[in-house]
Amino acid sequence: MAAAGLDVTVFGLHEAFPLVEPNLGLPYRSLAGMVKPTTARRLTWWHSHGGNVFRFLVEPLLMMIGAARFAVRERMDICFIADAEPCVATAFLLWARVVRLGIPLACYIPMNYGNWPATKGNTLRTRLRNLINYRLSRYLPRFMHVIATSRQVLTELGMSGMARTCVVPEGHEDLSGIRSKTSARAALELPLEPRMVLLFGVASHVKGADLLFKALEQVPPEFLVCVVGKTGDVYLPSWGDTSRLSRNGWGDRIRQVSRFVSATEMQDYYAACDAVVIPYRQGFAGTSGTLRTASEYGKAIIACDQHFIGERVRQWQLGLTFRTEDVQSMAAALRKFAAKPDSWFTEIAERSRSLVKVESWEAGGRMYRQLFEDMVIQKKTC
Repeated sequence: MAAAGLDVTVFGLHEAFPLVEPNLGLPYRSLAGMVKPTTARRLTWWHSHGGNVFRFLVEPLLMMIGAARFAVRERMDICFIADAEPCVATAFLLWARVVRLGIPLACYIPMNYGNWPATKGNTLRTRLRNLINYRLSRYLPRFMHVIATSRQVLTELGMSGMARTCVVPEGHEDLSGIRSKTSARAALELPLEPRMVLLFGVASHVKGADLLFKALEQVPPEFLVCVVGKTGDVYLPSWGDTSRLSRNGWGDRIRQVSRFVSATEMQDYYAACDAVVIPYRQGFAGTSGTLRTASEYGKAIIACDQHFIGERVRQWQLGLTFRTEDVQSMAAALRKFAAKPDSWFTEIAERSRSLVKVESWEAGGRMYRQLFEDMVIQKKTC
């Protein structure tokens, strides 16, 4: 947004922005900096001890209210909520209506929430929360602009064609030359050969790691598989049992890293792999950070053929697709991956660079600028 000429201030909870990089590069203000020191300390305590209700519901609502008040006080033109859960956004809109906020509002919704098959492994409380979000989401465009990164999300939420909705693709940056495969594998203590497949994220039922493990039982152990990401807390307690795979010859060819990994480690895992696997369960209509990052590093993608994910892989010829939740189909795709010539990976890297140029963060910023300018004009003519 800043590169597109917008004057952007980032608003967060803590006094310092929680990034690995110390320099955000943009002005930053915080809710903690707007309140008394005693209140700021209470917010920090509740963030650590308040449980999931505070972390996922109360805290985001306080953040939205604080950001809106700051935007009005500083006479800004737009208040944009970067990641809005519909139930929290609805509560925020009720508050905004009561206080007559007087500033145009926009939000980004990251997922479709109606992904019932993929949530069957979650708690009843989580599934009820998803249902509430699904029901409330279609009311948001009546009062604020809603942005999604794919048209499929808007369709699944029943928002397709509504006046205050739009699609802004997720931005990309070219990271293909930032780290060599040789140095990345050395840093991770992995052998340079054979090829490597990466499943990256946080452990959840929708990610389909168990489906991947079942598929690998039908595949010769000719490549490495790294399953990397945090487990426990609000995520699944583990990525899954691989004892059957060990008996089938996979053994040390499967590596599970069940913890939060740093930005440097994440960079190493993507640079070290030859392909990224996306075995998500049925109903995933949104975009995927794994999908985006794979293209940023120029890696082949082995993905479930559903909604945006399958469409993206086919449209740009970025790899292989398989029938969603079909273990046999996934196993066939993995065997094809193992047999592909080196030239196949080189061609995918070239097409990935083309995608990164077309859907750069700068291009997305220009789309946001056009949207926000239209919102300001509409406000002035009302």
